[in-house]
Amino acid sequence: YLLDAGLRRIFRYDDFQQTLTPFAATLPVKSGMNIYAAPDMSVYATDPAHKQVLHFNWDGTPLPSLVSRGNMAHPVSVVVDMHNGLALVADSLFDQIIVFDNSGTTLSVIKSRRILSIAAMTTGPDGIYVVDRLSRRVAVIGWDGTFRYAIGVDALTEPGAIAVSRDNIVFICDDFDNTINTYRRVTT
Repeated sequence: YLLDAGLRRIFRYDDFQQTLTPFAATLPVKSGMNIYAAPDMSVYATDPAHKQVLHFNWDGTPLPSLVSRGNMAHPVSVVVDMHNGLALVADSLFDQIIVFDNSGTTLSVIKSRRILSIAAMTTGPDGIYVVDRLSRRVAVIGWDGTFRYAIGVDALTEPGAIAVSRDNIVFICDDFDNTINTYRRVTT
C-alpha cells in the first residue's frame, strides 16, 4: 500500500502485475497520515485531523473507525498485535498508546513516564517498541507500560520509522541523515 498525499489517495501495489490501483477511493488523504496493513489484510489509516484511525476491509470497504474521546487527539501510528489481535494506536499529543479490541472498543491506555514524544511504534518479541523523538531513542515497554530498555541512546538524532523482525532485529530510520540503523539485542 502507498499513501500519496499529493494525489490524496491510497494505492495498492500488485507485485505480480507491477501496477498501482486506487484503494478506498473516497478517502481524503492528507499529509501526516500513516497507513498500516494488518495481518488480516485490512488497512488502517491514521487521521490526525479528525482524531481517529480509519479502518478498511481488504477491498477498501470502510469498517468502523477507531475513536477514543479523551484519550486520542493526534494518532500517528497503528499496529495490530499478531498474537492477540488487539490494535494499538500511538497518540503523539498525549504520548500514550490506546489499545482497541477487534470491535473498536477501547480496552486500555498504556502510558510510560519514560517516553516523552511518540513519533512511531511497532510490536516485537520484547514488547512495544516506541520511537521517542524528543529523547532520541527507541523505548521498549511492556503491555503495562513498564520500561524495559532503550535502543539507540546517543546514536540517533531524529528517529522516525521503525520495524522489528521476529528475531528481534530492530531497524530504525534516522531522518537526520537518511540512514537506517540496525540493532540486535543480545540476551544472556
